[in-house]
Amino acid sequence: MKLFAQTHFLKMLAAVKRIVPARTNVAFRGLTTYSGGHPSEGQGGFYGSLKSRSEGTAKFTPGYRAEEADIQLLHTLMQQEKEAGFNQIIARDDTQQLIERLYFKGSPVWGLSLKEREFVSKLRTTPRP
Repeated sequence: MKLFAQTHFLKMLAAVKRIVPARTNVAFRGLTTYSGGHPSEGQGGFYGSLKSRSEGTAKFTPGYRAEEADIQLLHTLMQQEKEAGFNQIIARDDTQQLIERLYFKGSPVWGLSLKEREFVSKLRTTPRP
């Protein structure tokens, strides 16, 4: 009897799966919540899904994020370091300009991997020959 009930249940489950379509296109969106308090006085306000304060006056600041072309150039320099040597790379003007673009307010910009960040920091802290 137990085996009959299990097979009957599995047949019913298969029939339901054929009738009820699975949701394949689920929309993802950020959730915004209100934390309470008075946002005009600095307490509370609306926050995004990562608890970052949602400000209407927030502006994008250029320089915080690494550009794709700079990352590609950085990868080229990382390869050249293995072949040519670090001192030759650090002495070039284009390397110095790249360091300026990939360092912002005392630290490497967003969008770099840990290996890339370490290489940029090494470039910045090594004195130019």
